[in-house]
Amino acid sequence: VFRAKTVDISDDSLTIEVTGDSSKLDAMEEMLGKFGIIEMIRSGKLIIARGSLVT
Repeated sequence: VFRAKTVDISDDSLTIEVTGDSSKLDAMEEMLGKFGIIEMIRSGKLIIARGSLVT
């Protein structure tokens, strides 16, 4: 349902990367909110170049 992956885990925290449209991100935030979200960052659309080209 969600395009999410765990990118870091420690004894007291979990960092999850979630991609999708706003409604999917809102639904994920609502689901995880009961566990206590400490920080959330929404970047918007991104383009990342591949290779050695400096952008």
